[in-house]
Amino acid sequence: MRLLAPLLLSLAASVHSAEPNETLAAAEALVRYAASSHPLLFEKSDVCISIDGEENLQPLLDRLKDIHLRIVSCGGKTIVTRLPISKPAPQPDGTFLVSYGYFIDCENCATQGKAMSAVMSHDGAGWHVLHEYVGPNF
Repeated sequence: MRLLAPLLLSLAASVHSAEPNETLAAAEALVRYAASSHPLLFEKSDVCISIDGEENLQPLLDRLKDIHLRIVSCGGKTIVTRLPISKPAPQPDGTFLVSYGYFIDCENCATQGKAMSAVMSHDGAGWHVLHEYVGPNF
């Protein structure tokens, strides 16, 4: 029993520390989905991605290089398409709800964009967007 307690504590710590990696993996699947489903969102400006307010996402940005988005930091640019993504929220049916959206932000124009939610699943092959709901324009 004495050996079991440290093992369980170690396991609990590793599960908790895996959560940010799962959040990044879910965000990666969502960005790939959005880039292929909504290509016009990304054609006219650089893209700034944040997850739950966090903007230091170098591991995610490194994995997204193959989709050729012009990803920039979330500051210092005059015009940028911002792509905020929430952490996956577990749902009673076993899926996950992820809030996201895009808006175009510039100094001399009105902010415009859309709020969206994606229903995602997670299995041995990774994260998948099952469907999305598009909300009203901001």
